Amino acid sequence: MIIGNQENEGTMFGIFSYNLTTKANTISYLNDIFFRSATRKQVSGLVDKYPRCSACDTLNATISDTYPEFRRLAAILGDYQFILMSRIFLDYAPESVPAWSYIASYAQDTPILGTWHTADLPRMFYKTDEASSGIQDRYIAFVNSLDPNDGLADAADDAFTRWPSWHDSRQLIDFRANSTGLLDGDFRSNSFNYIRKNLESFRV
Repeated sequence: MIIGNQENEGTMFGIFSYNLTTKANTISYLNDIFFRSATRKQVSGLVDKYPRCSACDTLNATISDTYPEFRRLAAILGDYQFILMSRIFLDYAPESVPAWSYIASYAQDTPILGTWHTADLPRMFYKTDEASSGIQDRYIAFVNSLDPNDGLADAADDAFTRWPSWHDSRQLIDFRANSTGLLDGDFRSNSFNYIRKNLESFRV
């Protein structure tokens, strides 16, 4: 199976909550709207994992704040609904099922949204840019042989990024605007561990 996400999945879902100006506002919003089965302490603990500082990898530096809490809310919603939830799913998947994971960062230059939720759809079906070719070639190979690397390039070709399976490497392929690379699948580990520990309480 192939499972992956856009780098900024949460921006589309957080862009209109412009009345969130403080950390306390964000905690109340998440507790009242999304995580109603969780205690305020649990939600506060989640928000604490996303400090509002430009140097923190929990908030993507490629998007800008349209209101004071936008980047924090977008990061939390993107991680909980998509990015870190995919990693939890992969951890539960049996190793007998070959799996590959990806992250897409090809639209970092898009103002406010970055590489937003559904940015992959045009690239899946049309030749929009260099990234679309890399994605389509790998998906077609996967459909044909259940291996996204099959027949794409010689193993000695340095320009070709071989996509390692998740269970063998715990790495994701990163589809960028003009290249591909590999990313270790342990980013935002504090957030990941907290969400996983409190998964039952954070059900929506």
